[in-house]
Amino acid sequence: MLFRSALIGVAGGALLMHECRRVYASSQAALLAGLLFFCSLPVLYQARQCRYYAIAIFADLWMLHGYVSLLQGRRGAGRLHLSLALLCQFFSLTAMTITNTPGLLLAAFLERRRCKGLLWDASASLLPTAVFGGLWLAWSKPFAQGDNFTTEQIGRAHV
Repeated sequence: MLFRSALIGVAGGALLMHECRRVYASSQAALLAGLLFFCSLPVLYQARQCRYYAIAIFADLWMLHGYVSLLQGRRGAGRLHLSLALLCQFFSLTAMTITNTPGLLLAAFLERRRCKGLLWDASASLLPTAVFGGLWLAWSKPFAQGDNFTTEQIGRAHV
């Protein structure tokens, strides 16, 4: 499991370097971003945790990749990457999706004049996460887990 988590962390760094090269058209900027990413202690600690941290970092960078694709006019690829990244975020670290969604919509709103259809594409990319996330929340009932035990069951567990 540790090896898979480390591989996902390396993939996140490679994705960051790819995006830097694509946005800034500079291999030096990509190399610098990669070095800073791989030398960052929080990234190194989170990538070796064997938990969801490496997946969450990768999904966040993947979401950035999808958004940049939308900005560059690649609507189909951008929507697909953005949708899959948001799904991955939701199922690895739900809080990240909750905080990234308003930021994504605000950024799309601010760029709506420069990129026609960006706000619509960003909003439509949230639909799969809303559907599958809603179904998962309905099935798992995470907010009602404290109601599953009676006082008698709790009392017997401590005897």
